[in-house]
Amino acid sequence: LNLSGKHVFTDHDQPNPDFDEDGYRLFGSLIDQNADGTIGWSLAATVQSNPTQFTSRELKTNSGQTSIDPLTGLVYPSDNPRTGVVSREFERTSVAGALQFEPNDRWQTTIDAFYTDTEDAGIFRGVETPIASWAQGVQFQGTSGTSGFADAATYNNVTTFLRTDTEGNTAEIFAIGVNTSYQVSDRLKLTGDYARSTLDRNDIDYESYAGTGFGGTGPTDTLGFGFDDDGEYAIASGLDYTDPSVVVLTDPGGWGQVGFIKEPIIEDELNQLRLEAEYDLDHSVISGFKGGVIYTDREKTFDSNENFIRAGASFVNGELPIPTNRILGSTNSGNIGLDIIAYDPSSFLTDGTYTLEKATFDTEWVVEEEITTFYAMAEIDSSFNGVPVFGNFGFQYQDVDQSSTANLQGGGERQQTLGASESYFLPSANLSFEVTPDTFLRFAVAQTVTRPRLDNLAANQTVQINNQVCADTDGDFVPDTLNGFTLPINPCFNISGGNPQLEPYQSTSFDVSYEKYFGPTTALSVAVFHKELSDWVETATDTLDITEQLTSIGIPALDAFVAANPQVATAVTSFPENISDGTITGIEATLRMSLDDYLPEQFEGFGFNASYTYADSSLSGAISGD
Repeated sequence: LNLSGKHVFTDHDQPNPDFDEDGYRLFGSLIDQNADGTIGWSLAATVQSNPTQFTSRELKTNSGQTSIDPLTGLVYPSDNPRTGVVSREFERTSVAGALQFEPNDRWQTTIDAFYTDTEDAGIFRGVETPIASWAQGVQFQGTSGTSGFADAATYNNVTTFLRTDTEGNTAEIFAIGVNTSYQVSDRLKLTGDYARSTLDRNDIDYESYAGTGFGGTGPTDTLGFGFDDDGEYAIASGLDYTDPSVVVLTDPGGWGQVGFIKEPIIEDELNQLRLEAEYDLDHSVISGFKGGVIYTDREKTFDSNENFIRAGASFVNGELPIPTNRILGSTNSGNIGLDIIAYDPSSFLTDGTYTLEKATFDTEWVVEEEITTFYAMAEIDSSFNGVPVFGNFGFQYQDVDQSSTANLQGGGERQQTLGASESYFLPSANLSFEVTPDTFLRFAVAQTVTRPRLDNLAANQTVQINNQVCADTDGDFVPDTLNGFTLPINPCFNISGGNPQLEPYQSTSFDVSYEKYFGPTTALSVAVFHKELSDWVETATDTLDITEQLTSIGIPALDAFVAANPQVATAVTSFPENISDGTITGIEATLRMSLDDYLPEQFEGFGFNASYTYADSSLSGAISGD
């Protein structure tokens, strides 16, 4: 039985009034067995809370985001820096347990399970100051400093955007496994293994906007930026953004929204079954065989769940005073110097303060994979011309069925289901030669595959009309004219999204190594490796006949247009595709050294590890490097 607890104190100033500064961790475990030693069990639980507080400065200084003061010649920022304070609190409860049953020397069964419930809650409160050269009304006043980047810059007539961004996620993970093995005879062993895991996760990225007035009509400000060499700039303002009589809920930029919310919902389920037989063979070359089958079934569902936040009925002329019962105080921005009002926007989504409008680019998809893998391997334990040889050779045969159901967007929204079926034969071999006592040469070759990312396999696709070629003057998603159609420069239609026909990443690996063991804790190894890579996935531009997608949109006038102009059904695509090949070649050296022979006896056990790796890689269509 083990119990422990820890409390974490932090010396941060509390930047947001609604988040704790300190954290804790509680842990307990129990391991036990019955009197006969045939049944054993363990149980462990952890409860923890970890707070994080920091300031966030995002000064933009890339090309096009800075300007030069014509009077001083100094460089100053001319794009929006997002600045504020962030508080996060990560809370987790985890429970893990195992039950092991071994009634005799031939049979053993283990059941283990894991559950965790996490909540990662956070908030950003700060400003987006529209000091950009393109911002409406803002006027650059001047800089000061000696050379290079300005020490200070001043802007007036600034409409300041206040942001309260609720960020975080909740997740539940459950996994259970059952493993049983039975020694049928001295030579034959059978093993069965079943595993299941599930993930349910809900994210939130909720933006609530405030300012001095709607669409830049409120009081403007003069902002002075002081730039330190370490990037920790400070901001001086003329307005008090902690004053509820100055700040209102509004759309400061006149964008048509008072916020935005994205609440992705993710569900992931994986089931796997493995059956295996292992047979020891009394043979001068082959010492045994191992073979079996693995069946894997996975389904992942994703919904980006995105909505524009519009002003509710209580807004007057696009503005609403912040409800006093939702005001928590103000932020402590530290050396940023620009504190803002702190309010809790959570109830605004349910009490009518805000209304939601579904975003047209909302993404929903389901991806399913069924993989059946047959495998067999022969173990080698022999000698060649008096040199001991051991290792294995074998193969995997994978049969894959993949499919995805998702939205096809264009002229509306409808579902489509796409997929593919493939098979792969994957041989491998590993041989080790003990050329002299404690000196080994190892050789290995193998073909492997790695599944593509599930979001790349998703069937969510968007069809767009190129209005320069196929003008859609009335917005009914039916081209009215066709002018200058050429591929791939001027298509009538573009289509982008995921690709459910993707194949896995593939590689063929060759490895040679030399290993010398000087003692139980001292060894030197040098390995050379080379990998041939193929079917690497990258987003590519291509052409594709999308007659099927255009027909499924279900607009008769569009079908008639395509029938009269069949060439326009060949569209320019932007999909992830298996287009890249490449190589990785390198060398790795490792020294594990005991210092017992070189240090006084009281330092027995001291030593060191040292390693060096060099790799040269290249991938067509991607960046190569060392």
